[in-house]
Amino acid sequence: MAAYHLAFGPDGDLYVTAPTMSNDDPIFQISPTGAVSRYFEHLARPQGLAFDRDGNLFVVAIHGGERGIFRIARDGSASLAVAGENLVGLAFDPRGRMVIASTNTIYRLGWTGS
Repeated sequence: MAAYHLAFGPDGDLYVTAPTMSNDDPIFQISPTGAVSRYFEHLARPQGLAFDRDGNLFVVAIHGGERGIFRIARDGSASLAVAGENLVGLAFDPRGRMVIASTNTIYRLGWTGS
C-alpha cells in the first residue's frame, strides 16, 4: 500500500511523505525544477504534512519513540507538538488552528502556537 501525503511550502517546494513499514522514512523536498532531496529523515510512518502560517512544517509520525505531530524546525530538529495515537493527517484552518484527522475522528485544536 502506498499513501503519499503532500504539502507545498512557503518556499514553493513540494514536500512529500511516502510511509512504509520502515522506521527510517524521510520527508522529501521537491523543487519546482524537479530536484529531489531529503528534507528530514528518521521518521516512522510519516503521514500528514502541513505548514502553519509562520512557515513551520508539521508532520504526523513516530519519532524518537513518541507518536503524534512533530514540528520540524529550520535547523533540522524535531519536537513533539501534539501527542496522539492513530493520527493520520493534519491541516491548518484559515484562523491558524490545527485540524487533525485520526483513523476515525476529526479534531480542531484551539491552539495556534508554533
